[in-house]
Amino acid sequence: MQTAPRKVLLIDSEMLIPLAVSQAYRDAGPYFITATSVDEALRKMELFRFDLFLLALNLDDTASLRLLQIIDERFPQAPVILMTNQESEYCELIERIGATKKQGTWYLLEKPFNVDTLTVLVEKCLNKGNQTDGSRPFSSEEDYEKRNHLRDSQVQTIQLFIESLGAGDQQTTQVKATLTDISHGGLGLITRYPLKKSQPVKISNTQLGKTGVVAWTTTMDNHICRAGVQFC
Repeated sequence: MQTAPRKVLLIDSEMLIPLAVSQAYRDAGPYFITATSVDEALRKMELFRFDLFLLALNLDDTASLRLLQIIDERFPQAPVILMTNQESEYCELIERIGATKKQGTWYLLEKPFNVDTLTVLVEKCLNKGNQTDGSRPFSSEEDYEKRNHLRDSQVQTIQLFIESLGAGDQQTTQVKATLTDISHGGLGLITRYPLKKSQPVKISNTQLGKTGVVAWTTTMDNHICRAGVQFC
């Protein structure tokens, strides 16, 4: 008998981050449902029973702390992974989280983060420590080995520089994008900019620092573009 997939609610006002995370699990794993606001998250909490929450936490935003409190009340046993790029004192952050979420377990994950790190943490939460090898969060060893050797899944904000001709002069457009994975030959990304196939791009990143060409592209919901870039 096939069991229903476990449900994870991912709450982040930056739509690109939830999309990047869900792309990492597109072949197997839990079912991700996304929300970009507190109100949207509350509506989906009325419709579904969630096994895990991923919440972007901003201490300056009282709504995110209030949502954490509601999760604690409605889903007391569901673990929560808190994604934060807070500049607050670490002790203050821990203290305020502890005062808000009084039941169940929670974990901190600082942005930017590697999706492989996230998948291990997600599986640890969902399997409650019963998994013998927590470093293998995929459906099978074959799937894991394939992913591990072909690409490095991660969530990271990058800048793309796209050159084009306009009014007889060469112009450069700077575009914000979010990585979904990296391999030796290229990378996958999502962005709100309408990339086109065969378009040359330069990646501004201290680790990448490469030029490439758009190998494929597809338009998703909300006019978000998912694309693959092949390194030159």
